[in-house]
Amino acid sequence: MQAIRVHAPGPAEVLRWEETATPEPSAGEVLVRLKAAAVNHLDIWMRLGSVFAPMPIVPGCEGAGIVEQTGSGVTGFQKGDEVVVTPWIFPDRPYTDPPNLSVRIFGVARDGCYAEYVAAPAHALLRKPARLGFEEAASVPLTTTTAYRMAITRGNLQPGETVLVVGATGGIGVAAIQLAHAMGARVFATTRDTRKGTRLYDLGADAVIDSGSDFSAETRLSRPTAGSTSSWKPSEMQRGSAASLPSGEAAESPSAAPPRAPRSTSTSRKSTGRRSPPSARTEAPRKRSAGPSDSWRKGSSAPSSTP
Repeated sequence: MQAIRVHAPGPAEVLRWEETATPEPSAGEVLVRLKAAAVNHLDIWMRLGSVFAPMPIVPGCEGAGIVEQTGSGVTGFQKGDEVVVTPWIFPDRPYTDPPNLSVRIFGVARDGCYAEYVAAPAHALLRKPARLGFEEAASVPLTTTTAYRMAITRGNLQPGETVLVVGATGGIGVAAIQLAHAMGARVFATTRDTRKGTRLYDLGADAVIDSGSDFSAETRLSRPTAGSTSSWKPSEMQRGSAASLPSGEAAESPSAAPPRAPRSTSTSRKSTGRRSPPSARTEAPRKRSAGPSDSWRKGSSAPSSTP
């Protein structure tokens, strides 16, 4: 098969498109003919050497494709099934450590999805929803699970609360908006790219704010005042988090629960104890758009910006 492989850490030039052996599914595994693979920061960190991986290795922690072959003992999947390859490989034994210390990841612990085929444990596969294309399905697992852990597991977001998603046009931000909206929360989203603002409304944002502005003040202007029982103070918002949960705003119905304490979750070192490797953070600096520093509302034209 053809695959992208990394033989030694380094810049993008170390990615090699080459021929390698097609994997054989072991007992309990499924061979997937890949149609799409997602690109994540983890893949870059591995390629740079910031995350250890045995080499040569095929990067790519998640993908989507069609079942080509099943190993012995596999039930629930058969040739022709459309599936999503999730990043996580769990041990075939009772946990003696917290799950996040025992789990291994495609493209780091073993060959991943930058290839025509990948062999994956059956437990790492999900059926692809018919309404999603292969490219869409391949991009869902890692960012959506991260956003879910931040907002729901750690942030304990509840219906009727208000959530602020900072950096909302990134993968985690896009997932966080949709999850918070589905939970029945009121969603404020910030982005430096004003051209993407209207799309965030389609995903479930109630207000979109240019993060180049004083978005604490802008969010104060956006929040409802009549009938609100919020204890939220805009000054408590935290800049730079991937997702923040600064509000204890209750729904405006008489039966709404009392306001809850402001809180935040983040992919930064402050909440996870880890930081993105410096080499990965500095390899491709972001360019900040120059444009007006005001927010815009649904139904109005987004402010123009110049890259």
